[in-house]
Amino acid sequence: MRRYSHFRSAGVFTSTVFCRASICAAVASVLLAVPIASAQITGTLCSAPENAIPDFGTTDDVIIVPINGTILDLNVELLISHPFQGDLIVTLQHLETGTLASLLHRCGDSAGGGTGFAADNFGNPLTGERFILDDEAAEYYDIAMPDGWGDPGVADPGIDNVTGSWIPFDNRGSGQSHTLRYFDGEDISGHWKIYVSDHLPGAVGTLHEWCLRWTVLDPADLIGSDCGGYNLSFESADFSGWMTQDLAVPALSMRIESADFPTGVFEANPTDGIFAMYHGFDGAGPGVIRIAQEMDLPPGTRDLRFDYRAAWNMFLATMDRTFSVQIEPAGGGTPLETVLIMTAAAGEVQTDTGDLVGIVDVSAYAGTTVRIAFEWNIPEAFGGPGLFQFDSVRCYGDDCNANGVDDREDLGNGTSQDCNANAIPDDCEADADGDGVPDDCDGCPDDVDKLLPGVCGCGATDDDSDDDGVPDCFDDCPDDPNKIASGFCGCGTADRLDDADDDGVIDCLDNCPAVANPDQADSDGNGVGDACEPPPGGAAAPCGLIGLGAGAAWMPLMLLGWRWMKHGRGKRY
Repeated sequence: MRRYSHFRSAGVFTSTVFCRASICAAVASVLLAVPIASAQITGTLCSAPENAIPDFGTTDDVIIVPINGTILDLNVELLISHPFQGDLIVTLQHLETGTLASLLHRCGDSAGGGTGFAADNFGNPLTGERFILDDEAAEYYDIAMPDGWGDPGVADPGIDNVTGSWIPFDNRGSGQSHTLRYFDGEDISGHWKIYVSDHLPGAVGTLHEWCLRWTVLDPADLIGSDCGGYNLSFESADFSGWMTQDLAVPALSMRIESADFPTGVFEANPTDGIFAMYHGFDGAGPGVIRIAQEMDLPPGTRDLRFDYRAAWNMFLATMDRTFSVQIEPAGGGTPLETVLIMTAAAGEVQTDTGDLVGIVDVSAYAGTTVRIAFEWNIPEAFGGPGLFQFDSVRCYGDDCNANGVDDREDLGNGTSQDCNANAIPDDCEADADGDGVPDDCDGCPDDVDKLLPGVCGCGATDDDSDDDGVPDCFDDCPDDPNKIASGFCGCGTADRLDDADDDGVIDCLDNCPAVANPDQADSDGNGVGDACEPPPGGAAAPCGLIGLGAGAAWMPLMLLGWRWMKHGRGKRY
């Protein structure tokens, strides 16, 4: 026999593992030890026994589930070869609890006449596709019953190699559907045994493979860490962690039920998870219906909250019924405080209060251990029918952003972020530059434009104005894409050694690049050499003399003036 296992846990999907039956559980245990962050765990275990289904006989096989967790949903997958589906009954049992569920009961045998579907196989042996039994599927596979049971169903003779998902339906045995729900609330761990039996002679088959596929509540999530309690939403499907007291003769005994519980009054609807507490809110009083638990209220706890819902008809009552919360010392004793939550007045009729939230201020007890007791006082016997739903006890603490929601809830639902993981919403922490990021998580707490120093550090942008690949903070020529340093000629001018006037000063530094002036004289300091500027008074400098030294330039002028005066104006020489 060969088994293989694969598991999905909090979004982590492991590879398929093939193993011998003797070591499969150990392998599964290792794989399922993947740390998880969510409240739910999903997983699958399969067995491939290749067991013969004898004619007029039974075969069975066992899968061992090595993890714990409260069952929220359970599906079964089958791969069975048999030429007459209507011969077979398939049953599943959890050996540790004894719970037994009929999954298939001679499909098509709607009249109980001893025959059923003549179609071949559950699942397709050629492709390996399986026939899946799922309480949440859209329809039944079995034929519709004359009284409507099993509608819509599949017509005779059924479907060869039927695959896909179908609602389990026991049409001739228990007469029940959705039978996999029988296991909801049980712990998934332990031995799961499948029985496949043949009930007409003349044909044999094979149980090739079957799988359990589950969704369970992570056991760690049963601990109400926000309130320092345990099983505060009843997702263990029982009263684990609670001390309980009921009336001797209750109208409806205290119980934990899921959403499909037929209350007879309003529709059961747990507000957190799939289970809630219910009781009849009436009975052979006087007496008190009570559940209580020790809670280590964390420091900073502000109030205790819980969900409740009720209905009643007090037409026979002469005294009011009440629902209240008592805060008692750890271990019990005289109440430290009693808070009245709701009163059902004598003679009053309330068909359904709808979902309500109770709030009790427990800030005075934050950081201590107290006993929290929820009590329903029934002062007289059978004052009229009633029903009470109770769920989701939780604690709320600080509300630093004053939005009316506990900081922890803000963080949990994503309304607020917690970049430094200190359980304080980011919008409540110091933010010097007002950029919306707390200083503890801001690499530039005083720079509104930067969260990290980047290449230029805080207080300076990482811009590259000239797109030369060098940020401005490191570029001496931030507007010159060809230079990052001023060089010989400065920014905006190429560093060339050209000297057009051959005066020994390169053009980019020459204050008269077209006129030789080695001394670079600039009497007025305006950046233009004297050799390039007109003489005082606005007269133009003689073009042929430009570029001569100061002494050499004035000598010809003096000679020229003397000759002009000697020979008279206008005479040419």
